[in-house]
Amino acid sequence: MSLFEGFGKITRYEKVNAVITEKLDGTNACLAFDEDGVMTCQSRNRIIVPGDDNYGFAAWATKANTDGELFEFFGPGRHFGEWWGVGIQRGYGTAARYFSPFNTGVFNFDRDDFPSHVTPLPVLWQGPLSNLNVAVTDCMDDLVLYGSFTLPGLGWSPEGCMIWSHDTGYLKVPFDQSPKWAVGAAMAVPESKL
Repeated sequence: MSLFEGFGKITRYEKVNAVITEKLDGTNACLAFDEDGVMTCQSRNRIIVPGDDNYGFAAWATKANTDGELFEFFGPGRHFGEWWGVGIQRGYGTAARYFSPFNTGVFNFDRDDFPSHVTPLPVLWQGPLSNLNVAVTDCMDDLVLYGSFTLPGLGWSPEGCMIWSHDTGYLKVPFDQSPKWAVGAAMAVPESKL
């Protein structure tokens, strides 16, 4: 005999919101804290520690959290983001490395208390999922025209866009796999942006 199991309510399409951010070209990283502030560092696939690391992320986090600064800022839980900068993928012309948390609802440009080498992820658009196709096109076109918004004005070639919605999770729109923008992404950034 089977027990009843309800289907649940279906969300209306126009009520679902999405956020588009720039897709940074670095490496996936995570800071995980338990309730007591004990920190664990992760790459996309494994736990990492200084000496068995992912481009120095665990070494940086261990040093940066010596006095509990990272735990105080992030709090308990898993905080995924992108570790990017010098020596990682395209590097963005920096002399340092940075951690940009993916949760832009909490870690955004409205805050001014970011620890050293933690920087917000640029939000390019947010709004209803029903406007997503137009928004992605506009954001990708802006990245082609202006270059990376991660370090504005330097003209670094962006990797593409990331889309996040509570209902869909993460989606990526990289230039190298998007024929419409593939040529534009390789074009030089206008001199006014260099």
